Order: sequence, then C-alpha cells, then structure tokens
Amino acid sequence: MRIRHAIAVLLFVLPVLFAPAGGPSAAAGGRSEKPVILGRPDRLAQGTLTVDEAGVRIEREGTGVRVTVPVSSSGQATIAATLSARLATLDDEPVTEWAAAALDIEPGLNEASVRLPAVTDWTWDHPAGTVIAWSLRVESQDAVLEGRKATGASQEKLRLLVSLPPRLVAGEPTPFQATVTREDGTAAAGATLRIRSGWIGGLEGAFAADAPRSEFLFDGPADASGVVSGAFTYAGGAAAAWFTLEAHLDGRRAVISETLTFEEPSPAPGRLVLTTDKPLYQPSQDVRVRVLALRPGDGRPAAGEILTHVVRDPKGTIVFREDLDVDRFGVTHFTFPLADELLFGNYSIEISGTDFSGQAGFTVDRYDLPRFSPRVGFDEPFVAPGGRLRGRVNLSYVFGEPVRGATVVVDLLRNAGDAEPQDSDSMRTRADGTAEFSLTVPPHFDAHALREGTAAVHVRVRAVDRAEQAAETVRKVPVSDGPLTIRLVAESAVLVTGQANVLHVAVSDPGGRPVEAQVRLSADGALLGAATTDARGYARILTTPLGRVSAIVATASTTDGERTASREFPFAPGAAAGFLLARPDAAIARVGEPLAIDLIASEDAVVATV
Repeated sequence: MRIRHAIAVLLFVLPVLFAPAGGPSAAAGGRSEKPVILGRPDRLAQGTLTVDEAGVRIEREGTGVRVTVPVSSSGQATIAATLSARLATLDDEPVTEWAAAALDIEPGLNEASVRLPAVTDWTWDHPAGTVIAWSLRVESQDAVLEGRKATGASQEKLRLLVSLPPRLVAGEPTPFQATVTREDGTAAAGATLRIRSGWIGGLEGAFAADAPRSEFLFDGPADASGVVSGAFTYAGGAAAAWFTLEAHLDGRRAVISETLTFEEPSPAPGRLVLTTDKPLYQPSQDVRVRVLALRPGDGRPAAGEILTHVVRDPKGTIVFREDLDVDRFGVTHFTFPLADELLFGNYSIEISGTDFSGQAGFTVDRYDLPRFSPRVGFDEPFVAPGGRLRGRVNLSYVFGEPVRGATVVVDLLRNAGDAEPQDSDSMRTRADGTAEFSLTVPPHFDAHALREGTAAVHVRVRAVDRAEQAAETVRKVPVSDGPLTIRLVAESAVLVTGQANVLHVAVSDPGGRPVEAQVRLSADGALLGAATTDARGYARILTTPLGRVSAIVATASTTDGERTASREFPFAPGAAAGFLLARPDAAIARVGEPLAIDLIASEDAVVATV
C-alpha cells in the first residue's frame, strides 16, 4: 500500500553529512584521562614486594647454578613465597626444567635463592645465547614477579616503556605505544616486541595446574626511533589478567610483567551536539545554549531524557546548574545571563545524563578591534592518533603589513576550553610574518568518537607583536585512524525483509571533504548492493534483504584504489510484518521547498499522522 504526500520542508531530512571544521558547536568527544605507563627500569613491583632486577645474581655452585633474587617487602608480616628458575635459550626454549624453592620473606630486604641441578650440554665458560628465567610467587597476595637475566656477564640490557589507554576493554583492540632503548639511552632500532597473556611457558607445571597458558597477542619490530605502535585484542573477558611485554634485540632483553584489568564493552554512548549563539561574549550579555541529544544505537532524538547543564567559570567554579527535560525533537536549551562584573577568560559548558556526556566552551572578554590577525594552515586536513600535526602561522596587520618578529605560542588542546595543553610549540615570525609549528597528537582517543568521525583536537595560536599587542585564534582539526569516513543512514532503523529498503551512504575524508568512491554493502558475507558516490560523496542504494539483517558492513574504495576503509553499522532486529516506511524523494532539501514522501506500509499498518 502506498500513500504519497507533499509537504513543505521545515528542516533537513537527514543530518548534514559533512560537518564544518570550526564554529562554536562541539560534539561529545574522547576521554581525557592520562594513559597508563608500564615499565620502570630495573625494578619490578607487585603488592608489597619489589625486586631489584639489576641485583639478580647467577653463580656456579658445584655442577649446578644458583640464582639469587634480591626482594624487598614493605609489609609488616612474614610472607611465604616460592622462587622458581630455569635455564632457557633466547627464544625461550627450555634447557633445564623449572627448579623451585619455598622461602619466607621478612619485612625489609631479603635474598631469595634457588639452585638449578647439573646442566648437560652447557658450558659455564660459554654461556652466550642463554638466559635464566625466574619467577617469585606469593599465593596470599596473588602476586607474581618474573624476569630474565642473561648468563653472559657482558650482555647489555634493554629498557622498555609502554603506554596504554586508561580504559582497557575485553574483546576490543587495545592500542599501545612502546619505546625500546639500550642502556645508554639510544634507540634500539629493529628490536622485536612481543606481548602475551597468561603465565610464561612452564610455570603452570611449576605452580597451579589450572593457570592459563601463555597466548601471544602481538609480535612486531621497532622503527628507527625504537618505537613500536600497534594494538592487541584480549578475548579473555572482563577480569584481571597477567601480561608479559618483552623486547629483545641481538640477545638482549627487557621484560615487563603486569596485571591488567579489562572491562566489559560498554554500549555506544548517546551523541550530544552543543551550540552557543556566538563564541565571544561581553559582560551583561546573554549566553544562549542549544543541545541536541541523540539516543545511542538508533540515533533518534532522546525524548524524555533528563540532562544536567553546568557552566563553569575560568577557575572551574560552577556558576550555573539546571536539570532540563529533552523535548520530542531531542533538544534542550537555556539562557545564561552574564553579570556586569565577572571573570574574563574561557568558560566551559558540561552536559551529562544517562548514556550522555558532552562539553563545549565560550569566551568572555572585552571587544577590542584586532590590530593584526593570525591565519593558521595545516599540512594535512586531519591527523592520526599519535601523529605529528604540522602547519604554519601567518600574521599580518589590518593594513596588510606582515607582523615581523612576533612571539607565537601554539598549543594543542583536546577541548577548546582546556587550560592545560597536550603539547606546545613556540617561535618568532620571520620578515614575511610567517612561522612553522609541529605538535604531537595524543595516541589515545575514544574508539566510538573515532568510528563516528567526531574525534578532534584544537590548535590555539597566541601571538604578541613587538608593541605588546596580542591576538589569539583557535582551530579545530579532525583526528582519524583511517583514510576515509563512511556514514550510512537507512530510511528505517529496521531493514524490512522482502521489501525494497533505501540506504543513504556518504563518504568523505577525515577532514570532511566529499570523496568519490566505490561503495559495497554486505551482510553476513552476502552482497546487498553497490554504488559509486557522486561529487558530493553521496550515493543512494536500494536493497531487498531476504532475511533478517542485524548489521551491514560498508566498504569504500577511492576510484584510484589508494584509499580503502570499512565500517560496520548495527541495525535493530525486525520482521516483515507490520512495517511502515517513509520515503522522501530527496535526502537533502532546502528550507521552503516541497518534499514528496512515499509511505509504504503492510496491510495491517494504519497511518495516523503525516
């Protein structure tokens, strides 16, 4: 059954597919917690115990070998522990079986030791290529300290430092960045980093029979700077797990053993878009704020939700707070009147609620006509997590003369209103009023923001000329871990089986510029449809699924084949019975233009309102 109506367009049918890079609006972004740093040279700590790796000794004792490990206890009681050790090759192939000794660790400094029996086919005078693997376990604290020491006295050690995101999620990729250096601080180029979960091979035989076996999660080389960047996925569920991170190069090794706690994957948060009527205000003016809240999952208006609206002054003091109900269009709004006498600077707006969190900012200052204006350009329209953001600043007076010798400070911010920058660069302008800058982008961003294409950083440029005249500007730069951004909008949250469903696809680069690309849509390995986006980066695909579809995988490739991206879009489970589809004749229309809508419904559906 088809019903056709023509109405006047009052709003865009679909959200704007390519959002502008600047402006006073802000979407909910990534987390601001600091990353977790693993790796302290020559020291291992777990619970109340600390081991000085540099003091581990390997001594000949008759036909065997004695291993001594210095261990300190910060507790007040005696602790029962077990020290185990074995001889192994550089590739962790055992030369001897594990030998274990029970001991009591007293408060303060102790020396734990264990003796390995006679070793066959191994000469003490030529120990190159072998290591002693040791492990100290305390059952009462569920603590394990383990490490390796080369048997060759001249063997140089490596140092390993690893940065992990503050929140670890089971079953999702965990990005990391590791730095491997030699003892003299130089980069260990070409070193291999291995990450594994579970106990080191053989320990389950020496200790508990049910201890998890070691599972390799990452194996990759360091670049010329000794840096290894990558990701690993831990599928062991939400729990604390024992991890070993090991770097080796030419017989030298560095080992970090830590317990990492993983969380269950959280549902995708709702999306907030915060907008102020302008970015700069004077005392006694009104700040008008509008908030658009979209539900997680289907992206529909979060009608009925209660959001808390907070405004903080430049010192962080709360100067406004109110709980507001989201209307049926997903919108809340409020007006914040500024006092006659107040602090100048950057104010922040914070919105929070169940499944919602967002932040934006505005500035309160006197209006001063600028004597000169800073212009900022970037080498690339977007930047990758952990990458370098390079650009240039051009300063010129209002009458066109370049600003020579000005002091310029460029700050990298996660949010426009942040007080503390993530990175900074300072310079002076040349005779032509220009200067270049280079900033390091943080390696960790919210995974959902990266998938949605909303992750971004802000670049703040502050310039002071020789006459002490100042100017400031802030630019927003998208952050993306892929070359293309794919958005898919269906005419319904449920793909109706046996009916023609319209899917709207938009492809852009991470900077928001439309891209002509070949798009393929598939579900459970079966092709649903394909099309090529036009000059606006838009394509319309008609598909008739033969069974229920819970997710669609969209793959886009540029016409030259140099850039490819893929993204999965979940759909709510649905059936063919009792459906109603509203199909406009255009995805984007202008205000005031007529818009024709086809209503396609099953026989038992009733249309009440259009």
